Amino acid sequence: MNGKPKLCIFCGKDESAGPMDVEHFIPKALWNDNRPTLTRTVPAHVACNKKHAADNEYFRDVLISDVRVTHHPEVQKLQKGKFKRRMEKRPGTIRRTFQDLALRPLETQSGIFLGMAPSFRVEWKRIKRVLQNVMRGIFYTVKDRPLPVDCTYKAMVADEQSLAPYLSLIGTMTPWNDFGDDVFRCRYIFDGDDRNDHIECVVCLMLFYRHHTFFGMAIPSDAVKANEWDRIMS
Repeated sequence: MNGKPKLCIFCGKDESAGPMDVEHFIPKALWNDNRPTLTRTVPAHVACNKKHAADNEYFRDVLISDVRVTHHPEVQKLQKGKFKRRMEKRPGTIRRTFQDLALRPLETQSGIFLGMAPSFRVEWKRIKRVLQNVMRGIFYTVKDRPLPVDCTYKAMVADEQSLAPYLSLIGTMTPWNDFGDDVFRCRYIFDGDDRNDHIECVVCLMLFYRHHTFFGMAIPSDAVKANEWDRIMS
């Protein structure tokens, strides 16, 4: 940290606010055993960090329950390892995740009926909280400081329709970055630079298990009130 005080990725405060630890802003739960050697961590208060553990497991369980990722080698390890052990030791948490599991119609984006398939209601608020932390971590890793605490976040599933308004912006993002495998990859762009940080924000694509892609944006709330979204997105 080049002699600078460590600032918590979540609250932005230093060690005087409580004991500090490190946070794997890409949840450790996404890997069954050893993580890639390039995995990055950022400072976090112990108390702040503990608040996100349950969401990280939920995020993992939702992602690996999709049949379209069952071919991924890390997902196969998880289903035979961590996820299986959790089902045996804490079955109640699994039941809560899949609490309204039922057969429902499966359709393509164009509305073509493909048949009935098992599905469950996803708690998007919990998914969004994890994605917010990923955005915080991407910013901290590159800029060596936390995003402003008072940020407005947007996150969405990335598909052809949702990304259409942002294609020109995506074209200016970095190439895909990863930690040495394809469990997580990202592209990003920041507004401002170290000499002129008039707005601290990040816009990014986040890809998990080669299939689940999310588009996320974080911008200080005062900039949102000043209608800066349109300028940054253009």
